[in-house]
Amino acid sequence: MQLALQFNPHIKHPVAAAFIQGATPGIWLREINDWGIAVEQLTCFIVPQQFDKVAAAGLLVIFPQGKAPAANSLRYPYGVVAGKLFLPVHADLTPVLTLPELQELLVWDYQLYHPSIGFVGFETADRLSLADLLAWPAPLDNDWTFAHTGLPAPAPLEEVSVQRLNAASVFESLQESVGHRPLTDIIPEREKEQDRSIPSKLLGMLLRPLFLLAQNLYRSKPPVTSSSTPYRQEERPITGKPRKRWQWPWQWQWRRPRWVQRIESWVEMRMEELMAKRDSELQRLMKLFDTDPDEALQYAIPLGDPYMGRGEAPPSAQLDKRPTNFDLSRLGGGQPIDNWNVGNYYSDLRQKYQQAAEKELAAGNYKKAAYIYAHLLGNYQAAAQALEQGRYYREAAALYKEHIKNLPAAAACLEKGGLYLEAIELYDSLLQHEQAGDLYMRMEQREQAAIRYERCIEYALNHQNLLDAARIMEQKLQQPERAKQNLMQGWQDNRQAVSCLTRYFEMTAADKEAGPLEDHVRQVFDQETPASRHIDFLSVLMAVHKQYSQPELTTTAADITYEVIGKQLSEDDISNIALLQHFIPEDRLLPVDLQRFTANRKPLPKPRPAVTSFQLARDTRWVGAVSYGAQLLILGVKDTGMYLVRANEEGKLEYHLWSMPVEKLAGFTFLSNPSFSDNVYLQANIYSDKKGWKDGTTVGLQDKLLTQTPAFPKKIPIKCPTWLPKNLLGFGLSPDGHIFTVHVEDNHHLTLRCYSVTTGLRYVNDCRIAGDSMRFITAPAAAQEMICRDNYFYLYYGEYVLRVTFLGEMQATRLKGSVIMLADSTIDTATTIVAATEAGCVLLVPTQYNMNVQQHYFAAGQGIKAVCYVPGGLVVVAGPKHAAVYSMKDIHGKKDEPFMVINTDSAIVAVRTISKRHHCAIIEENGRVSIHYLLHT
Repeated sequence: MQLALQFNPHIKHPVAAAFIQGATPGIWLREINDWGIAVEQLTCFIVPQQFDKVAAAGLLVIFPQGKAPAANSLRYPYGVVAGKLFLPVHADLTPVLTLPELQELLVWDYQLYHPSIGFVGFETADRLSLADLLAWPAPLDNDWTFAHTGLPAPAPLEEVSVQRLNAASVFESLQESVGHRPLTDIIPEREKEQDRSIPSKLLGMLLRPLFLLAQNLYRSKPPVTSSSTPYRQEERPITGKPRKRWQWPWQWQWRRPRWVQRIESWVEMRMEELMAKRDSELQRLMKLFDTDPDEALQYAIPLGDPYMGRGEAPPSAQLDKRPTNFDLSRLGGGQPIDNWNVGNYYSDLRQKYQQAAEKELAAGNYKKAAYIYAHLLGNYQAAAQALEQGRYYREAAALYKEHIKNLPAAAACLEKGGLYLEAIELYDSLLQHEQAGDLYMRMEQREQAAIRYERCIEYALNHQNLLDAARIMEQKLQQPERAKQNLMQGWQDNRQAVSCLTRYFEMTAADKEAGPLEDHVRQVFDQETPASRHIDFLSVLMAVHKQYSQPELTTTAADITYEVIGKQLSEDDISNIALLQHFIPEDRLLPVDLQRFTANRKPLPKPRPAVTSFQLARDTRWVGAVSYGAQLLILGVKDTGMYLVRANEEGKLEYHLWSMPVEKLAGFTFLSNPSFSDNVYLQANIYSDKKGWKDGTTVGLQDKLLTQTPAFPKKIPIKCPTWLPKNLLGFGLSPDGHIFTVHVEDNHHLTLRCYSVTTGLRYVNDCRIAGDSMRFITAPAAAQEMICRDNYFYLYYGEYVLRVTFLGEMQATRLKGSVIMLADSTIDTATTIVAATEAGCVLLVPTQYNMNVQQHYFAAGQGIKAVCYVPGGLVVVAGPKHAAVYSMKDIHGKKDEPFMVINTDSAIVAVRTISKRHHCAIIEENGRVSIHYLLHT
């Protein structure tokens, strides 16, 4: 059993001691001096940084009974348990121990349990005398007989009052403040601004709300040119006196009094003066960044905040000095703010902030870098990463949890920081019981760990994931026989059959008491394998034979292969005859014999390939897919989790699951490009309940590794990045494997970011269009995949196709309708982009200077749901329940008719290429996957 500290705000131990953080006696003595307690009454012990290091982390000070200072005057107050265990006042031990059990564990005279240092014990002999920390200087030989008593003490202060201003002095000050100065004199230096008299400052603060109210009130009235009475003077008749017509009060027209007009003039002048002073302040701030960046950061103005302020603060012409340390309590809004319009300074200031943050990261000042990211740039994600890099795990976890709403990342931070109980609480809320069980195992609480592991097994079995259930049985619960039974059940029920049987034989070979492996192979083939599964068994046998090459196993494998292939040959099926050479490698003539046997057979007439199809689980709504070489990765969702199916062209399936409650899938992005990266990236906006749906709390996905199996010879890492910026418009891969993102900033412009998979954020650049002022209001719920060709990224927004360089230079081309999606030609052909719009599809053939949009639109009015470029010069455009196939030659020839139309029973969610030329896979919402040969006659 391992004891741990648990934060508990509902308890508070009486203050009995304090921990003074710091490694020097000067720090200790200064804080002790503030308490006003005689030092000889204090019991002090030096606390080491680690148990194997003698460097001091701080000082434990134990107070005499009944003489402890107030808890709010101590930075780190501690209470006492069982008379000699000191722990934070808001902390408790877990698991809970009785007093006799605790006293049995406390073997030292004094014990300290620090949240990060851990458990430290002291003997009475370790007590530190504070007098030993002082060095007394030698006495000076001076004559003090001529010293005088000094100046008398000043009279005590009896009253503080504000100078009262009468009406005459107010208007006199008002007249002086209005004045008649030119604009150049209105921009004083900061030193002159500080010389304003206190009455003048108070006057401005008192009158400003009154004048702004008067300005808003009277500016809302319509202009008037007649009398201020509630009557209208009409035209004078030829004879007689003028007539007046009565009007309702809301029809009265007001003429503003002269004193109001004077106040308005004064307010406008003061506003112009305020704007001029602010501009001067921003200029000085820009110059200060070039000369003294550290000083400039103290006056830096925040450029972005995800939270809105509550109300408006009094406007100021000066930038206030702020501390540059990251502070969680200052995040979240809720305070009055004084909004400054930085105008043209925005981009330059943002660049300087970014450079300052990168400089602080390189210098190891992680909290200062986090301050810049969070407080100045409003980039909480980068701030959390900086804190995590600096091992400030609790602060990073708070950012992830409270502000970024990324609970998996928060739990991971707490785990890294050793805050296991808080991490377990989050993991349980996310239904990630395996991670919670692992943490209980680290704390040696095996019973709690087993409960979590059993929940994982139950969930995996309910979702037909027998392979994962067996893994937990074997590796976590140490129950190999139970795991083998589960794997055999998977083979018998044809659920993850190939993977289950392969793992079954691996476990059998590792078990020294199981007997010869070849006996188990023969037994499974004879007793557990029907004829329809013989080829699957040979696939497993081929992998097992390659891994465990033993003479007895080779003989058994060859016998089984001869038996299976012989039966197929009797049925005139030679499709698997080449498998023989894998089990008889020493026969060098066998490949030649097999080739001659195959060549001498009379070829049968080759019919047109039939449509092949296979069915996924019907109780799942399938939403999208990507291709990865000869494999398909298909994504599905149901209320109990998100599924990822790995399929090949023969219909072999492998299910993987992210177990979590799913209330809504708001959108997802599936990114695969084997030419650029071995990784497949998945970013999904999943809401686990209606509350999260409302407040924007999404559930993050964990990375997965799809291992190599006989049916899938290439492993695939699935990466689920949780650190992508908010308001994401799109992300994509560059040829060197770096991740690029484009997102919408608060100022309605786009920003490009480049990330390294290993080192994180590399650089940030603004996306600008020369001579254009495009505004990007918001990003969609699902980010789009950015196409990378010829050192450009292609994406879309509204009716525009955007082309962005790696440095952020951007071009925009407007099409006839809102763009729905983009598709590109294969990497080995000239770049051609197919843009699907509400007006139909159009080709873009980019050059170095422009995107060269073709004028001919095709596939109009089809309700486009998916577009796919198929190798061989074909384009597939899918509508709700049909897919039209076009030839690129016909499109260039301005022919609108498709040469082939494929109808489906369910809605089409994706069209993807496969390894065969002129073939594509169509994935439907009901789980039907069909492979089509696109023959153009």
